Parts: sequence; structure tokens; C-alpha cells
Amino acid sequence: MPTAPPALLGHPDYELLSALGRGGMGDVFLVRNRLLDRREVLKVLAPEVLARADSRERFLQEIRSAAR
Repeated sequence: MPTAPPALLGHPDYELLSALGRGGMGDVFLVRNRLLDRREVLKVLAPEVLARADSRERFLQEIRSAAR
């Protein structure tokens, strides 16, 4: 299971509930959005993914599809 990045552990907007898994682009966590008081899935991209423009675009396409 993935380890939460330090920035997520003390994040003012999200409460970390559990690690869900690891994928090709990064780690996935179940969090509680404190402002909206609801559970959400949060994907933390790996640094090497962020460094490649094609991977960033693929991630944006993925989240746009999921939002529909």
C-alpha cells in the first residue's frame, strides 16, 4: 500500500482516511473533504509523471472523463 505524502497528512482541507492503492500514475487515497464534509478519492501523481507533459495531459483527460 502507498504511504501518504507529508503534505497530505497535515492538509487543512482533507482528512486522510485510508490508502486505496497504487497505479501507473501515482497513489490513490480515500479522504474526507472537510469543507464539503464528504468522502472523496484523491490521486497523488508521482513526480516523474508530473515531469512529462504527455503524462500530465493524459491525467487531465482521465479526470475530465471521470467528471462526466
